[in-house]
Amino acid sequence: MRIHNPFGRLTKAEGDEKISRWSKSFERISNSNVYHYTSAAALGGILSSRSMFCTDYRQLNDTTELSTGFEVVEAFIASRGEEAGLSATDVDDALDHLAILRRAPLHISMFIASFSFYGNDLSQWRAYAPSHGVSIGFRLSVLERLAVAQHFVCSPVRYLGARYFNEWCMARSLQ
Repeated sequence: MRIHNPFGRLTKAEGDEKISRWSKSFERISNSNVYHYTSAAALGGILSSRSMFCTDYRQLNDTTELSTGFEVVEAFIASRGEEAGLSATDVDDALDHLAILRRAPLHISMFIASFSFYGNDLSQWRAYAPSHGVSIGFRLSVLERLAVAQHFVCSPVRYLGARYFNEWCMARSLQ
């Protein structure tokens, strides 16, 4: 049974173009550190519990991570769904569902922790640690390993006017 999709969706050519643009715009920094900006009080909690907690996406001060994530998944399916083994019908169905989801109010369980490649970035200090804050460094390779073990997905986001994702994170998150 086909669903009724009143919204437009990406064509294969549009998906190819977006993936090409995203993958060229972001170089993955291997064996690098990432930094989490937070308050000194939160650092105390992290150290005493030896853990970090993610935030429900609906409580974030910037919810574009979710909408951008849908955009990436949509581009990947439009561009490479059939190459990945989906039938043309499944690609059409997935794109219709994603087009509706991108425009519908969502209530899904999704939790996010944010990190930066920059350990001393004024915009991060202002947004996340404005008074007596700290920047905590983590090895990216360790975070990625822990994320996989706990069924999380690590995906870099880049804010330079438009938002860009690297192709490697799309392929890993859809496996």
